[in-house]
Amino acid sequence: LNTNIPAGGTLTINSGGTLSLSGNRSTGVPITNNGTIDLTGGKLTMGANLLSLGCTGTFSGANTNGYVIGTVLKTFCATGPFSFAIGTANGFSAVDVIVTTLTTNPSTLTMFATGTVRAGLFPAASLQRFWTITETGDLTADLTFHYNDIDVAGPEGTYKLFRAVGPTFTPVTFVLNTGANTISTTGVTTFSDWAVGNTTPTAGTATVSGRVVAVKNAGVPGAAVVLTDSISGSKFTATSNDAGGFTVNDVPVGRSYIVSGTAKGFIINSQDIK
Repeated sequence: LNTNIPAGGTLTINSGGTLSLSGNRSTGVPITNNGTIDLTGGKLTMGANLLSLGCTGTFSGANTNGYVIGTVLKTFCATGPFSFAIGTANGFSAVDVIVTTLTTNPSTLTMFATGTVRAGLFPAASLQRFWTITETGDLTADLTFHYNDIDVAGPEGTYKLFRAVGPTFTPVTFVLNTGANTISTTGVTTFSDWAVGNTTPTAGTATVSGRVVAVKNAGVPGAAVVLTDSISGSKFTATSNDAGGFTVNDVPVGRSYIVSGTAKGFIINSQDIK
């Protein structure tokens, strides 16, 4: 696609076909995709138009300079993974979906991102981005939300994941990876706004550092280290370096944590810290 699409009609990409962008493009029509939209070359701005992906519709080549700005609907006809290559004018913020149960076949998820803090969160300690997801049919999914460094306000390690309906924020169990800029949850059956941050000002934070060692104090590289809040279940993750060292930033103080880890060929003992 080497030009913008003027208003009028509908653009349909048939199964097996590919639409490739040769730069940032906008469309004046809805798009139905049963093939592939290659986003390697730029952003596709939908405006008020809906981008509908059928059972076989997919994206390829999505990146920080190539994604969809607007609303994407995906039809699911089977369980499995799909990445919503969405974002806003100020950043790429994909949502990875793994459909684990498809009670109604087909079912759909419709999704868009908003590049501001969700109303009702404390702005100075919350992500400056949220996502809106709606469902038709009935499915269960695991969700991973991607965000950018520029979206972070306040201590990132204090962030929580909420499902928001109007002024009501319901906290959900999550895994926060501050290194990868992701926050994820599993077993989702109810969809609405999804927001990240805090509803009230946060307490102080600290940096937790340590070293994963084997016999004779040899460092264990590449160990997946997890700090789990012993009350809320919130998790903070890190990976040990070549010397076995790890650092987890922005860990809320005044709580107790269980430190655990996994590494191929090793059994790592858990420890409690306060």
